[in-house]
Amino acid sequence: LYQSLYLFAQNIRKQKRLMRLITVILFVIISMASALGFTSSQVDSMLLIVRKGGNVSQTVNEFFRFLNKEQFTDSLVSFPSSSSQDAMRREMYYWAGEWYYDKQEYDKALLCVEQALPLFQNNDVSRSDCLGLLAICCVRKGQFASAIRYGRESVEILRVVGDNDRLSSAYNTLAGIYMAAGHPQDARQFIHKGIECAHKADNKGRLAILLGMASEVYAKSGDYVNALAYANRAYTIDSAGGRKPKMAVRLSQRAAALSGLKRYGEAEQAYKSAIAMLREFGNIHSVGIDLNQLGFLYLKRASVAQAIPCFEEAATIFARMGDMYNRVNSHKGLYECYWESDPVRAKKALSMFVKLRDSLYSQSTAEAIARYSVEFSNTQLKTENEMIKQQYEHLKRWQLLLTSVLLLIAVCIVITVFLYVRRRRKEVQITQTDLSFSSASSDSVVRLSSDKVVTPESKGNSGGKAPVDTSDNQFVIALRNAVEQRIKNGSPRVSDIASDLCVSIPTLRRRLKESTGESPKTFVMSMQLERAKKLLTECPLMLIGDVATNSGFEDVKSFSQSFKIFEGISPSAYRKKMM
Repeated sequence: LYQSLYLFAQNIRKQKRLMRLITVILFVIISMASALGFTSSQVDSMLLIVRKGGNVSQTVNEFFRFLNKEQFTDSLVSFPSSSSQDAMRREMYYWAGEWYYDKQEYDKALLCVEQALPLFQNNDVSRSDCLGLLAICCVRKGQFASAIRYGRESVEILRVVGDNDRLSSAYNTLAGIYMAAGHPQDARQFIHKGIECAHKADNKGRLAILLGMASEVYAKSGDYVNALAYANRAYTIDSAGGRKPKMAVRLSQRAAALSGLKRYGEAEQAYKSAIAMLREFGNIHSVGIDLNQLGFLYLKRASVAQAIPCFEEAATIFARMGDMYNRVNSHKGLYECYWESDPVRAKKALSMFVKLRDSLYSQSTAEAIARYSVEFSNTQLKTENEMIKQQYEHLKRWQLLLTSVLLLIAVCIVITVFLYVRRRRKEVQITQTDLSFSSASSDSVVRLSSDKVVTPESKGNSGGKAPVDTSDNQFVIALRNAVEQRIKNGSPRVSDIASDLCVSIPTLRRRLKESTGESPKTFVMSMQLERAKKLLTECPLMLIGDVATNSGFEDVKSFSQSFKIFEGISPSAYRKKMM
């Protein structure tokens, strides 16, 4: 009995020691979690108070004391109680945006800066800074049209102010937006103007940033020799200034140029060194970008096993940050890694890639970018024209005469169009229907080719007779173009379509079955009927026979039979139903 009691007491003592140890470990873990998450949650709480109309003066001053304590501002900013609430909100929203952007929380940063912008009433440097930050946030979210608009307004303000240092930064932002949107040639004009302004301002740090951006722009354009030269110049300037975090970024830019020059061994070492330095300085966003680049480098060297973890970590980083632009590249890389070895994972990566790509870059964005390029060029031309007018004033009479002639020609054209418009009405309607049918077909192809990456370069190849490269993952889009062309020519026979694609009929049937699950005959018939439905709906005056002919059917009877089989009603009944 005594021995049992002794063992029981010893067991209780051991359990107490274990409980103390567990308590200490839990305390340390909770303290570390609180230290890591405290700052962001504190800023969130202060913003919530201001947005709900709480004690604005006290909260704003507390916010800036917090930023000063974190050494985020050069000096302590304070507002007396008599200050305007709009002014206090404006500064708090703007600096909160800067804070969140620095912490790479882009959704929160964008929200704060959007709230700050309307409170900047004057076209001064402060509003320009707000516009520049807003443009960068929009790029991170893939909102290129908005980024262009904000970046342009920032540049225009700084041109009037004449601040070359800030103007060089604004040009750098615009160059980055154009490059991210896939227009590196347009980005060159902005980056060179930025370098010129940085030289005038004699700002070495800014010059290094612009040279680094120039390296990325030239690498994106395929000029890797100049890209490497710019990256080396930028690295030299940052190295002389002792800016180690920037040196890591320059190493990344140098690695990209070396990869383009096919100096893969040097590029791999540069990427690894850059990633290690970026992790050390906490620049996780740039780590993700370099992991993407290193993953594609491994793919070029057929090292798929090394590429996969790079893309997976990068995708996780960008998903957490809400960076769609770089995340889409991660999923593209994962698809290329898995498409031969793991079809299930490849399909998942492809689905995410297509979803992100479609939401990232829309037609409206492309139009906005093109429009701004024209407007920027027109601004330069306007300045040059003013100089020409001063030197050649006597040419005004000739300009007036030329204008009169052009107006006369325009009147003649209008009269000609008016005379022929009735006769050409049917052709115009068919052309418009062709355009809408092509657009609708493109969307459906993206859904059908769930195991193919459809790129814009794959469009428009239907007219040639070159063989389809079966390794390019563009078979379905080429087939669609061939079918559309044959429908327009009135002979959509499977044998002719196979001939257009330079493949045999069995190969066509097998490839189409793998891609869409349909036979060639069913695929062609569905496209013919889709076109017929468009014509029936959008051209109410067109005869049924004309609809059949323009949809590739040999006669009205076969058209009506096929339509009724697939749609369940006759073409005439379908038209009445849709009208």
